[in-house]
Amino acid sequence: MNAILQDIQTLGHINYSFVYHDGHIKASTFPKVLQGKLEFASHLMHKIIQSIEVIEHKYNEIIMQFAEHYLVTYIIEKDMFIALLAEKKVNFSLLNMTIKSAIPQIKELALSSKGVASAGKQETTDNETALQDLSSWLDSMKLALSKRIGPMAGILFNDCLEEWQAKFPVSQNTLKELARIASNTIEDRKARLQFLQEVSALIGQA
Repeated sequence: MNAILQDIQTLGHINYSFVYHDGHIKASTFPKVLQGKLEFASHLMHKIIQSIEVIEHKYNEIIMQFAEHYLVTYIIEKDMFIALLAEKKVNFSLLNMTIKSAIPQIKELALSSKGVASAGKQETTDNETALQDLSSWLDSMKLALSKRIGPMAGILFNDCLEEWQAKFPVSQNTLKELARIASNTIEDRKARLQFLQEVSALIGQA
């Protein structure tokens, strides 16, 4: 089911998504560091949907607006929904059509044993594999950072990695976002620009 979620995210401006059914998260592309909050959020959303049903209002989707994102929830059936964390640039018309076409397959997988998986375990495996594949570029980026800020680079870079994983999919395509996050730890403007230039060259070779 994670493959379906990842396909939906290729539409653009969709950061993460998950499928909830019968009290459990069946699949998720959210980072491991957010899993605890995700469990809470999914149960809260379920309560909201139940409250809407009590007052006899029927909705197919619920959109919650935050500072820079929307949490878009599509109700599949009783006790089953898909939720997506989307940027405000998301194309809702295209997203609605895509979700509508994906719902039958999501429903089938969620109701079958094939769809029952540990979201946290799946996400951990996916992220660990991706981080391992990117290890050479991550090590080079950390080295470039250490040239500018010294021995604290290791600790600060780990914090940057966590922020990156919380906000973006772990992939070669988002390395530039990690570089931007890491550059914020450099106070000197000239050194910051040098870091970004060095890392841009590294990413260009990725």
